[in-house]
Amino acid sequence: MGGTGTAVSVHSAHREEAIALLRFQLRALMQTGAKQSGSGGPVQIEFADPPSTEPGFSPAGPNPRASIVARPSVVAGSRYKQVSKAYIDAVHSVLTGQQGAPEAAAELEKQLIGITGFRAAPPRTE
Repeated sequence: MGGTGTAVSVHSAHREEAIALLRFQLRALMQTGAKQSGSGGPVQIEFADPPSTEPGFSPAGPNPRASIVARPSVVAGSRYKQVSKAYIDAVHSVLTGQQGAPEAAAELEKQLIGITGFRAAPPRTE
């Protein structure tokens, strides 16, 4: 998590070592950024522990689905490029004023149904 997009796979053969390497690299990156910003004060860096992979672990309390969302690539699978392009085109059309957001969203929904074969349905609330 975070702005760098770094992660370690839960399936990594050397997970602990990979986490240690990421912490080392991120610490160096953050210290360099603090020096360049000229804050002058001491740099204090903290890292969260990696999430547990034990059954029943809930990082978000009683309803982890409320805050954990699967990446679009998981759901889109081999059609991820098509799905991404449809989203990009829809957002671009709104930002450039070619369409209003409601119209772009409706059109995007139709495109995504065509690309994925999924049915239209209201969002899950569980």
